[in-house]
Amino acid sequence: MTGNSEQTQSFRQRLVWLAIMAVPAVITAGILWVLTHSVPMTIAVPTAIWTALGVAQVWQPPNSSKQTER
Repeated sequence: MTGNSEQTQSFRQRLVWLAIMAVPAVITAGILWVLTHSVPMTIAVPTAIWTALGVAQVWQPPNSSKQTER
């Protein structure tokens, strides 16, 4: 049971992190859409998501298994 609760906590942390990472994507999409009103959202949204993913690859979430301290 302990492992299950740890998985749930890790899952919640990941959800919170994904929500935090989604904020810049939404803001970027909004700015792109406002600045370039002629550009359809089908271009602005994937661009914002791609940008957010690029940031996500640089900044790993806390307690990430990918970051190992030596």
